[in-house]
Amino acid sequence: MKRALFLCLALSACASVGKRETASLVAAVERFETVDPSAKRGAADSVRASPSSDAEVSDAKRVCVEAVDATIEALALKAEVETRLGELERDAAAPTDPAMQELPAKLDKSEALLRQGRDAMKACDAKVAALRMKYDL
Repeated sequence: MKRALFLCLALSACASVGKRETASLVAAVERFETVDPSAKRGAADSVRASPSSDAEVSDAKRVCVEAVDATIEALALKAEVETRLGELERDAAAPTDPAMQELPAKLDKSEALLRQGRDAMKACDAKVAALRMKYDL
């Protein structure tokens, strides 16, 4: 009887850890998805910092971190391209400048990373949704 009670308590404690970690990951992912692009870097840090000792939560977090990291890198490249284009418009840089010659490739990479981030975010959302159902959140 004591053994059954101990097993029940142990399983309950594990479930509560998973539930707390899921709630933390859910909040971090929702924040990332809803904040203004200028605040996404900080929101991405919250996703990375969310606890994940539970195996399922850890797997979901891994996928979510891939999504936010790709998105953050894409937004940084896009911002760099916008800044450089502004320099061109103000005649602060020449179109023949090597940094300007790199802009099309940077924009292409930004677009590819944004697609990668969106695809990974779909997988993140699916894993988070499964955890929400499991823990009734």
